[in-house]
Parts: sequence; C-alpha cells; structure tokens
Amino acid sequence: MKYKLVIFDKDGTLLRFESVWVKIGHNIVDSFINTFDVQIDKQDILQALGLGADYIEPSGILSSGTTNDIIKVFNKYVQDDNVEMWTRKNMDALANQYEHQLEMIKGTDVVLKRLKDSGYLLAVITADDYISTDNFLRKFDIRDYFNEIITSDRVPVQKPNHLILDSLIEKYQIKTSEMIMVGDTPIDMQLGKNGNIGLTIGVLSGTSKHEHLHEADIILNDVTELIKDDQLIWEEGF
Repeated sequence: MKYKLVIFDKDGTLLRFESVWVKIGHNIVDSFINTFDVQIDKQDILQALGLGADYIEPSGILSSGTTNDIIKVFNKYVQDDNVEMWTRKNMDALANQYEHQLEMIKGTDVVLKRLKDSGYLLAVITADDYISTDNFLRKFDIRDYFNEIITSDRVPVQKPNHLILDSLIEKYQIKTSEMIMVGDTPIDMQLGKNGNIGLTIGVLSGTSKHEHLHEADIILNDVTELIKDDQLIWEEGF
C-alpha cells in the first residue's frame, strides 16, 4: 500500500463539536470573570480565545489550542497562582457537563472499520487531553479502531510541530510520506505540510470553510467522503 497510517484530528473531524464548545467557551469565560473579579470587557477575552457569540474561529485557541493556551490567555488578565488549577478543574467539569450533547459525525464508525479492515494503522492527534479523548472514543465504541492516541497532555510538542509525529515514525517504522492527515482546521493542514505527510485531507465538518483549508490536498464535507463508490478515495489515484 502507498499509505500505511491515517491520522485523524478529533474535534470537528470525528466529533461534531462547535455548538457544544461555544457553550463551554462562554461558560468558562463568564465563570473566570466572576471568580477572579476581572475588570476587563468580556468581548476582549472571547476574542483572545477565538470565540464569537455563536461561532469559533478556525485558527483560534478554543478550536486549535490546548488547555495550557487557555490558561496563558487568562493569566494575561489576572495575576493569581490559582488560575491554572482553577482552569483545568473547570474545563474538565464543563466537558463532563456537556458530554451528553457530543455527537460523533454520522458514519465515522463505518469509515474507521473499513480502514482497519483494509490494514491501515489509525491514530488520533488532538489538542485535547487524554482522558476526555479516550472517553469520547469509548462512548461511541470506536476506541478499538485506533492504534495510537496522541494528546496535548502526553507529548511535549503540539500541532503543527512535525516532531509530534516522531513516536509514530519510530514505533511503526514508517515514513511520513506513508501517512495521511485528516482534519478540520488550518493547524491540521499545517501539520501535514510541516511533516511532509503524504496526503493531507481537510474536512468541512468543523469550524473551517474552504478558504481556511487551502493547504489541503483534498477538501471533503466530512470523513464519510473518504469512501466513494465503495473505494477509499486515494485508491482511485490521489
């Protein structure tokens, strides 16, 4: 096979997340302002996180960043040693609170099964934490399809740094040219290019529009379009 390993982002790629994370984002900002008596306009903080009234910026922190990135934003507005622990605790609590509203992209399980049955290695690389990622995959019974889960709290570098691919290269003895990257944000596309990944596929099921994914080799509506006429699209000559 030309390609051996398929990497998926999570939020917006496997998971329909924007409406839920808009709520979580506004909740955490409101709580931050009230808890630490922040005398800054809420809109300034929302803008710093890449969050609007009902949308998330594709390259913003809430879409593509980590909990550490959120903490860095909050630390700009208040000098308090409790900010880090408070943010982690409350982000976890909000994620649990809204967990029942999370939806897997319909048909994702069918695609993953097809890839696995065809002999591909599968990995998730996400800015999320390991526990919440593992919980999501298990909730929708797709955890066992994945050989590797790479999360922001388990590795020293983050997307789009190509070094995040090193563990996959070493463990499976494969080249990045034998990998496929599937994601919904510009950060995912940049990882594909920075890592010289063989095929970079953008999906429109998250926060991005076509123009945000201009570095992709292919742009699809969602992961279900990885299969066309009962065939994986790159097997048709991509």
